[in-house]
Amino acid sequence: MKLLTKATQSFNPDVVDRAYIYWRLLSIEPEKAKRLVCGTVNVTVDTQDKLLWETRDLDIVLENMGSISNLLHKLPHSFGKKRIIT
Repeated sequence: MKLLTKATQSFNPDVVDRAYIYWRLLSIEPEKAKRLVCGTVNVTVDTQDKLLWETRDLDIVLENMGSISNLLHKLPHSFGKKRIIT
């Protein structure tokens, strides 16, 4: 409990919020808190869906950094042709 008390006095609001969440969980359902904190996680990695860029495509991706195409992991030309409406 010393750690949670110290965490609730932090200057970082994220740390304070997380400390209160754990504190409430420990107060209400300690077994669930134990499973949440000490439980194991099964991680499955699917290598089939990994996106590997060709060198020329990587140049295009870097030129368009910050665009929606990078967010969606698609090349800009895959969205279709640009249309100019007059």
